[in-house]
Amino acid sequence: MMYGSSLANQGKDIVNKEINRFMSVNKLKYFFAVDTRYVLKKLMILMFPYTHQDWEVRYHRDTPLTPRQDVNAPDLYIPTMAFITYILLAGMALGIQKRFSPEVLGLCASTALVWVIIEVLVMLLSLYLLTVHSDLSTFDLIAYSGYKYVGMIFTVLCGLMFGSDGYYVALAWSSCALMFFILLLSDRLCLTEFLQPPVAVL
Repeated sequence: MMYGSSLANQGKDIVNKEINRFMSVNKLKYFFAVDTRYVLKKLMILMFPYTHQDWEVRYHRDTPLTPRQDVNAPDLYIPTMAFITYILLAGMALGIQKRFSPEVLGLCASTALVWVIIEVLVMLLSLYLLTVHSDLSTFDLIAYSGYKYVGMIFTVLCGLMFGSDGYYVALAWSSCALMFFILLLSDRLCLTEFLQPPVAVL
């Protein structure tokens, strides 16, 4: 039993080491450090960003505060739950239209996941080609890319309840809200500094 336990611990250490080669587990835990209060506030900001005033991300000793301590911090909990909810809601919409099948639902999920990967890769490539120096990590970009599923859920729900008119009104609202949200956070991408005209040196 002791020998088996020793082998299990060694195997666990090897697995953790291999995982840490590609991503930091501690950093991943940071993006899921949320509570109910944060989730409700963040959802309100995503849907009604025009009423939010303070967009500054807070730090403690050069380390950003966790999402539960700072509502402006990016998280992966809301994008993950929104992604799953969107897939289930799409399946329900297909069922109402008598077009549901497991294959179609799987295709919808895989397509949505591929588009998130493409969006993140495009953003990383754009930052590299434009030589924009940013402290954003890949997890940050995934979080900001995944927030769109909140508006997509709202749009699909309005479409199911109010028809095509409700769908297009909700689509316009959620698109404008997401654009406003991303633009106000664009200073984290250092775009404001990048777009400033060069200062002449006398």
